Amino acid sequence: MAVCLLASACGAGEAAPTIDPNSIVSTAQAAAFTVIAQTQAAIPTNTSTEIPTQTPLPTDTPVPLPTLEATSIPLPTATTSGAITSDDPCWHPLDPDAEGNPAVIRIKNKTKGLITVTVYLYQKTAFGECGYRAYDVRKGESITIYDMPTGYYAVTAWTNNRTRTAYGTAIISDNHLIDFEVYDDSDIIKVIYP
Repeated sequence: MAVCLLASACGAGEAAPTIDPNSIVSTAQAAAFTVIAQTQAAIPTNTSTEIPTQTPLPTDTPVPLPTLEATSIPLPTATTSGAITSDDPCWHPLDPDAEGNPAVIRIKNKTKGLITVTVYLYQKTAFGECGYRAYDVRKGESITIYDMPTGYYAVTAWTNNRTRTAYGTAIISDNHLIDFEVYDDSDIIKVIYP
């Protein structure tokens, strides 16, 4: 017996361990649940995101303009002080609604007193217009006339007491501003083209 004991003590026939099938199932389930838990942890959290809506474009909001005080611009008025009789078929007041391209005429009074100026369209235009208008212009002031048709003009200016007379002529073929300047020391009206 002693020999048997000694032989079995040296490992001569060790029995193989047996695996419990329930342990294998439990281990497999634990591994599967771990994988599922890690997958769930990797999924992003469900955050609420709003669906983008159409944002309206900015609208043009007009900037309010400054309010200007209403002022009246004095327009030159024709006078009858330049009326002189003549046999000339164009020596009559020019129609205020004369047809044709408008001329722009400015009369500058550089004298020391009031002058009367006659602006005379002495040749008929293509529309058959001709005639004159007369204006009073105070010393140091000017008037601008916008409603006379282009054409051949003679301008006559005299002092209010008619002691001095000045003359000037111009062909006005477009709507550029033409200046007629009247001076005390000259009997010629200076015509200034643009």
